[in-house]
Amino acid sequence: MGDLLKNYSIQEILVFLIAIAVAFKTVASFWDWAKAWLKEKFGKQDPAEDIEIKINQLFKIQERQDAEMEKILTALELVLESDRNNIKSWIVEKHHHFCYEVKAIDYFSLESIERKYEHYKKEDGNSYVTALMEELKALPKIENENIMRTQALYENDLKKVDNK
Repeated sequence: MGDLLKNYSIQEILVFLIAIAVAFKTVASFWDWAKAWLKEKFGKQDPAEDIEIKINQLFKIQERQDAEMEKILTALELVLESDRNNIKSWIVEKHHHFCYEVKAIDYFSLESIERKYEHYKKEDGNSYVTALMEELKALPKIENENIMRTQALYENDLKKVDNK
């Protein structure tokens, strides 16, 4: 090391080190250029780069699918909310009909309303309809044939009231 400092100055040593660093940098740049040129000419690609490209493509596909799934979930929530509202409206209508007009209910109608009510509960419906269902279940039960007669009597009573 002492002979090196005797034969060369610090400036010369620094210039030599810088020249070596530039040479390595040039070799590395040439290597990258040659690799890119060979890929372009012969279409050869590093297997690791192929895998990386495929992984990136899969990530993009997954992002698109996630966005589509979010749209589907939003649409499904709207459909469920709409269905809940339709069922609630239907049950309220049936409740008013049987509780205020007929004042009784046949078994078939009650069973149909209960089936709709089960769907309503599965769709996280609220307790308002539960109270209506309790009132419907508490009504006197009549046979299916008698409901037509009861309905006709109710309609005749309405006509009498309208004529007065």
